[in-house]
Amino acid sequence: GPLGSTDLKYLSQGQIHDYFRRRASKVAEGTLRREFLLLRRLLSIAITSWKLAVAVNPMTELSVPKDSPHRERRVTANEWASILNIASNLRNPLPKAVIEFAYETGMRRSEILKLRWDDVHNQTCNIRDSKNGLGRIIPLSKTAMAIIKELEACSENIFPISQNAIRLSWERIMAKTRIENLRFHDLRHEAISRLLEKGLTIPEAASVSGHKTASMLMRYAHPDPVKVREKMMQ
Repeated sequence: GPLGSTDLKYLSQGQIHDYFRRRASKVAEGTLRREFLLLRRLLSIAITSWKLAVAVNPMTELSVPKDSPHRERRVTANEWASILNIASNLRNPLPKAVIEFAYETGMRRSEILKLRWDDVHNQTCNIRDSKNGLGRIIPLSKTAMAIIKELEACSENIFPISQNAIRLSWERIMAKTRIENLRFHDLRHEAISRLLEKGLTIPEAASVSGHKTASMLMRYAHPDPVKVREKMMQ
């Protein structure tokens, strides 16, 4: 890339600014911010600890990209019914199965697509390769088990379908249902919120979702105010 081919001694503020300006069109705000802060930290270490022959960190005066706002999108009962209706009419049954499984378990799309038949034992599923590098074992509901049991074991993967095929199917479903501002990843938000509404403690919900800290988990958890009010009235 343009930065990788430049000697650190000659890396300028303008080059870095241009790089992140171009990068902004390719990644989400939160990703851009994390990459920016990581590079700034690495340059700082190179200058102070590794004695790089540069007087000032060229990123010191650059503005840090904004963080992406936390989404609070829940899936309504009507939206979920519409999604299932359209997904049921797709020629390939796998997108519907993946969508239902995500809604029921809160697993990430990448985790679902990597799931193998030998990962499921006694109504639990072993997630070997997670986004944060930590595996975990989660309990599966009767609904989640029923989704798996309806599929044919024609591959070592339970859901033998690509990320791109799921993305295209999701876009098609959103277009046909005319549901706005709903991402596949919002199914994870919805599932985690429902876990907490069912009464699971923060550590219990984190063991299912795979979050390392309570603060990370709470970014996903958006309880239904009506249900909270009902509990308070008891």
